[in-house]
Amino acid sequence: MTNEELVAELDALRSLMIAVATGGPRIDSVNEDYRRRKRDLSSELSERGMRDPIPYGDLWEWYGKWSADFPTYQERRSHITQLFKPLLEELTRARTVRVSAMGSEPTGWERVDRAVEKARFQLDRASDEEDFQQVGLLCREILISLAQAVYNPNVHKTTDGVAPSSTDANRMLEACVQTELPGGTNEAARKHARASLALANDLQHRRTATRRNAALCIEATFSVVNLFAILTDRSEIPAPAPLHSDAETEAQDRVIDNLGALSKEQRLALRSSFRAAGGGSGSLVFAWTVTGGGLDPLEIFLMFLLDNDAITYIREDRSREGEVTRWYRFKPWLFEYLTDHAEVLGDDPDAT
Repeated sequence: MTNEELVAELDALRSLMIAVATGGPRIDSVNEDYRRRKRDLSSELSERGMRDPIPYGDLWEWYGKWSADFPTYQERRSHITQLFKPLLEELTRARTVRVSAMGSEPTGWERVDRAVEKARFQLDRASDEEDFQQVGLLCREILISLAQAVYNPNVHKTTDGVAPSSTDANRMLEACVQTELPGGTNEAARKHARASLALANDLQHRRTATRRNAALCIEATFSVVNLFAILTDRSEIPAPAPLHSDAETEAQDRVIDNLGALSKEQRLALRSSFRAAGGGSGSLVFAWTVTGGGLDPLEIFLMFLLDNDAITYIREDRSREGEVTRWYRFKPWLFEYLTDHAEVLGDDPDAT
């Protein structure tokens, strides 16, 4: 359950409690609905490590309270409002922190930025243990991509002399910390970098995952990314050779192969994005708006394009209604391919 869904569920429960206490539906007609919502809410809050503020197991308990202590409708409304207020404020603060952590500008390391965007998607839509564990796997992918971006064996020497493998993010990043933050004056900074890396690694491997663990894992991982973005002056460090010289070609081939198997809905969405990007004064920028809930086929396809370096994440904007608008840029090769292969966008790409 996302924060937005939890807030909506709280609003529904609050409205129901107020309604039955102010001349609305009879308790017997809605009590089962209330009890179900209350159970789901208690379970969700427990999973998040949060306290359920509603002491009434069913509406008859609430009836006993209002009939004894709150003779007027206004008193009943005020009591329910105050009962829910601390939890709603806590959820608002948590959402603000999460958006702040996830709203940083792209680093310019394309593989890192793609992995970060995938983690954003996963946390926004995670609802069960397997989903939260997936966030940890994506954070591991972020750190591996980061290590491959910043580590240079000609500059960064591992503390144990062992040459790291291409996925040994911990050893590569530790070598970077040791080299980029030398001496006693940088001891506190080294401790911070190592602590963030250790927390991210620990949370990635926890077998029992919760939303809180997943959010902490992302926070720690993004902290490591931001720290190395500050530390690493890439203009002074020769870029390491690519791990696979044909990786870019392989990714483009995967995208092109999948373009031929798009559903009608995906094809229409791609056409709309393509037209928006083409009208953007050559910037190839388009927007994608989602409203929460589980991943639908359009968003899955979007993640596929990100993962295969066909588009680049730019930024996101959030509305008060819970909508999230994310901005992306077509890679020139994909835009040019779609320009030359109008049939991918539909039988009549110029139709409205």
